[in-house]
Amino acid sequence: MQDNDRQRGATGDRVRPVALALLEMAGAGERALWRLQPEGPTVLERLVRTAQESGWVQRTVVLAASGPIDEEACAEARRLGVECLRGLGGAAEALRALAVPPEQVVVRLSVRCPLLCPEVLGAAVESLLSGGHDRVSTDLGSGVLPAGLDVEACRARCLYSEWKEAAEGGPRVAGPRSRAHELAPAELGPALERSGRYYASFRLYLEGPEDIPLLRTVTSLLDRQVEPRALGSLLRLLDLHPEWRHTIQHVIQLRPPAAALLGGHSGPRE
Repeated sequence: MQDNDRQRGATGDRVRPVALALLEMAGAGERALWRLQPEGPTVLERLVRTAQESGWVQRTVVLAASGPIDEEACAEARRLGVECLRGLGGAAEALRALAVPPEQVVVRLSVRCPLLCPEVLGAAVESLLSGGHDRVSTDLGSGVLPAGLDVEACRARCLYSEWKEAAEGGPRVAGPRSRAHELAPAELGPALERSGRYYASFRLYLEGPEDIPLLRTVTSLLDRQVEPRALGSLLRLLDLHPEWRHTIQHVIQLRPPAAALLGGHSGPRE
């Protein structure tokens, strides 16, 4: 346990923000501006809130590409009070640009996962600090969580070593994925531990407009809950709607009017 990094982290009631959150858009700047509800927050705002509400994140940085739509996403990031870096090659280059020390805790988020719960992010950071892991992830294949609640916590040194550069501007060499640990139900809290169920058959990713109808339905029902962003609220909702399993496979070819689905944004460019 690294006591300098945590305060009663096992109970989750008092933590000290120690993590740098990298919100990686990977050319998906347009999705960052979509809205799951017409009058609701953008996907980018949802994820920034997730980082803030986890209690573990002290700094959030958005990583964007260099296109015009990415400039719009960066403007949204600035509106939300977070930094935005454009045109870098990946997480390791961003860490170098930010002069992040090797032992810094880094949390990697994606606009593909707008329903990520703050407590899942927090559980990943706490497991990293208390378990002696180099890397903690929610997407290593166990199927405990619904697909689309992906988060990774690691030390910066893992990302530095994963992509090594031989010389300035030289080729990158992929390194091994070191001591990755997948969160267990007990680490994710009583809601999942008591359930004893596996939720991988639910697909909650945001890949394109075809994913919006399901995510819109889920968020509209979650918003009526006492704790709309809690993992337990999401799992109870999935328990009540088994018909949502793999729903997206049946609508993958549907292309509803993007403006109607995306809260007024122009939608994907052909």
